[in-house]
Amino acid sequence: MVSPARSRQLAALAAKGDEQAAPTQWFTQQLDHFSEFDTRTWSQRYWMNDATYQSGGPIYLQIGGEGAASAAYVQDLAMSLYAQQTNALQVALEHRFYGRSHPLPTLADNNLRYLTSQQALGDLSNFVDSVRKAYP
Repeated sequence: MVSPARSRQLAALAAKGDEQAAPTQWFTQQLDHFSEFDTRTWSQRYWMNDATYQSGGPIYLQIGGEGAASAAYVQDLAMSLYAQQTNALQVALEHRFYGRSHPLPTLADNNLRYLTSQQALGDLSNFVDSVRKAYP
């Protein structure tokens, strides 16, 4: 559990970030990763910082939590220091239903059935596969 002080610190961090250096981007994501019949998609917000990346370097992924994410996630965290040392690509993916990553227009009970850890892990899997193809 995150302490109230840490929660305030993370909220302040999320408000920061240089959108010019790491602009907001959108990834087309499946709504339901476990239904072959539901083909609906939605746009999930993410940020990328490839300033220190060299081909073959690692990819560091910051996973958004229960709140808004921002460009600061790929610029101002300890991950940025590690990226400089290891020639890594930094990416941050906002969690579904948080920040501006809303798969559906309302938080109606019926819509919240898509707010599960399994669906979030499906989001991460699709996103990481896409990033790996773009940055081999």
